[in-house]
Amino acid sequence: MEPAAPAAKTKENPVVKGGVIVLAVFVLFVLAAYFYLRSPHFSGSAVSSIDITMHTQGSPTSKPKVLVQASITNAPACASLLALLRSARFHTDHKCADIGSFTIRYVNGKADTLWFLPGHHPTSYEVRFNGLLYRIPRDRFYQILRGAGIDTTNVPESEH
Repeated sequence: MEPAAPAAKTKENPVVKGGVIVLAVFVLFVLAAYFYLRSPHFSGSAVSSIDITMHTQGSPTSKPKVLVQASITNAPACASLLALLRSARFHTDHKCADIGSFTIRYVNGKADTLWFLPGHHPTSYEVRFNGLLYRIPRDRFYQILRGAGIDTTNVPESEH
């Protein structure tokens, strides 16, 4: 009986193998970026205060009118608002201007500023942070502001 012939070796094309590796690295990079950017990352976790200012849109002939100006120092209310902002989800940006800001001051001495937009969807508001746009649920946002003692009747629903 004769021994079996060795199986033929197939050569892998190095260009194809390199292309697959590059594609896999690209996909991993995109997934990592998505999971990192899908929610904002703040400078602290324990909040000492949150200052909120909301105003009308200005025009070339008029200054913006302040609608809401408040400071939240109640620890549970600050924690609730920070938790809501941490749960914000990335969304594609647009050219609309902000109508206010949140300045979050942490017990570690650091601060973050987020720019507030009423949003293009009736169920959400939008915030810009570090050049990216995120959405938060409108009803929960109102609920937290009311719980912090802020009159939400002057919070703009839309500036479009």
